[in-house]
Amino acid sequence: MNPSQPLPSANGACWALVAVKGRELGRGYALEPGETILGSAPPRDRGLDLASQEDAGPRSLAARHAAIEAREGVLTVRDLESPGGTFVNRQRLLTGQSRTLQDGDTIQLGGIKLRVEQRAGATGSSAPAPQPAAPARSSLAQPPATPFLTAKGARCASWDDFLVLAARDWRDLYDELDSGRLAGYLHRIGRLDLAPTMAGDHAVDEKLDLWLARLPAKLSAAPELDVHPGKLVVSAAGGGMTTQSLKIANVGYRLLRWTARVEPAACGWLSIKGAGASHLFTTIDHTELEIAFQIPDLLPAPLESAIVIESNGGTRRVAARIERASVAAEPAAPADFASAWGAGVVQRIERLPLARRVVLGAAVAIGVRTILSLIAWSPLGALSPDGQGLLSVAAALVVPGAVAGAIAGRARGTIKDALALGFTAGAAGLIVTAVLVAMVHTFDAPALLAIPVWGALGAAAGLLSALFAPVRRHDAEGSS
Repeated sequence: MNPSQPLPSANGACWALVAVKGRELGRGYALEPGETILGSAPPRDRGLDLASQEDAGPRSLAARHAAIEAREGVLTVRDLESPGGTFVNRQRLLTGQSRTLQDGDTIQLGGIKLRVEQRAGATGSSAPAPQPAAPARSSLAQPPATPFLTAKGARCASWDDFLVLAARDWRDLYDELDSGRLAGYLHRIGRLDLAPTMAGDHAVDEKLDLWLARLPAKLSAAPELDVHPGKLVVSAAGGGMTTQSLKIANVGYRLLRWTARVEPAACGWLSIKGAGASHLFTTIDHTELEIAFQIPDLLPAPLESAIVIESNGGTRRVAARIERASVAAEPAAPADFASAWGAGVVQRIERLPLARRVVLGAAVAIGVRTILSLIAWSPLGALSPDGQGLLSVAAALVVPGAVAGAIAGRARGTIKDALALGFTAGAAGLIVTAVLVAMVHTFDAPALLAIPVWGALGAAAGLLSALFAPVRRHDAEGSS
């Protein structure tokens, strides 16, 4: 596609798009007969890449934003489900909706604006069909005979160019007006009717805005409001205050005057920093508006309100919401199986009433003493040099304990956990062995007295358990 010269369609009409807002103002794009995809990454064979025109802003250009078709002298545009939408003369197209374009129409794709231009052209040997005569334009609307050059080198060859320059570099045109060079230019070309009025107490920005409104331009000189983002959401887990920003952008050509307010007005948790409901803002390009959220300590339900922006370029309503933060599950720390097992035992003991602990302690002690006697009387116990079966008890407690601990650790963790838990269980078995044998030596009694003595020791242990594992009250009440 030749971007400089438009190609004729089937009936001799040539269509082209000219950038009136973007990085490369005034650049023309010729349209070939048939369909052309407009976007930042369109197909190479039938696409018009506008990525170089895109500037940072609240609206973005989609990869396949819109389709424009030139067929039989008629030009149409269709939105391709673009996130930012496609606008023709500031009216948004529905998804899939086609709109017939006329010479002078303005298409907006994201933050880029293109003006449609149509010119007569030849179709080879075929004579072009007669066109109806265009109505005579007023001399007041004719473009200036001599282009205007600013001190920075910007060139304005039409009245539309002045609007485009204002959108691109407001301060440049501001300096031309403030210095009087713009008034001198209009005097030289005989357009005193358009000379800016410097009298009055208006600021220069206001005077430039009023002058732009008087220009006989094709483009609509009205400002246009855009707000980003379209929704403000705060996720909170507790009280405090936080702020978020709203970007109020002017995507038109003149000054944007706007106010901001909270709706409903009685909302106590949402406020606009540095602005009241009657405060009037003026925006040339964009303005950052700080929104403050006062988060309550308790949030039983989400809070919803809105920020309403009213301007001479439209109205936007931005929803604001405080919602409870979803607590993400934290990664579990490596399990300490020995500690977990011990905590589980303590919890089980806490659930037992004191009377049941006494009985259970006596039964366990009698059972342990009986097992020790059986080990001592066994052939394995006869091999023990101490005569009490110390090695036999150690073999019965240490080895199985270490094996069981290693198996449990491997089932619930890594090999390292298995080794650690196996060693811990074996060491615990060894300690229990030493304690039991010492108790046998200390509380040794004839066979008939051994059982009641150990039963009394177990009952006393059951009573003492209340010191490190108090009875849970609800459990005790439930068991009574």
